[in-house]
Amino acid sequence: MIFNLLEGKDIQHTLKPHSLNRKGKAKGRLVGGNLALIYALLGTRYSFDFKDNILFIEEIGESFYALDRMLMSLEMAGAFKKIAGLVVGGMINMGKEKDNKDYEFSFDNFAYELIYNRIERYNFPVIFGF
Repeated sequence: MIFNLLEGKDIQHTLKPHSLNRKGKAKGRLVGGNLALIYALLGTRYSFDFKDNILFIEEIGESFYALDRMLMSLEMAGAFKKIAGLVVGGMINMGKEKDNKDYEFSFDNFAYELIYNRIERYNFPVIFGF
């Protein structure tokens, strides 16, 4: 599949539905990648142009408070007002806080819930678990 994509060929990909997905259509250039790197580039000349583009984010091994901070920074930078759609990839090994016994909530899907809560007031399609 990756070679077809790189060669500009049409590809199809089927995903399982996710309860937090928000239906709709979006057209634009796909921008983004690792959320920590997107966050680090905000405000620099290397930051992405979010306007009318589809933002892709994924992350590995971050604490939930760090994930929320990065999402808040994207929001304050106006990214969520500008994008045409959001694709959320894997959120792997998230929540270093889970080793702390003082937390009493479920960690299943919690990274996706944090993202959803941050973007729920915006009107663009979202797909989780890409």
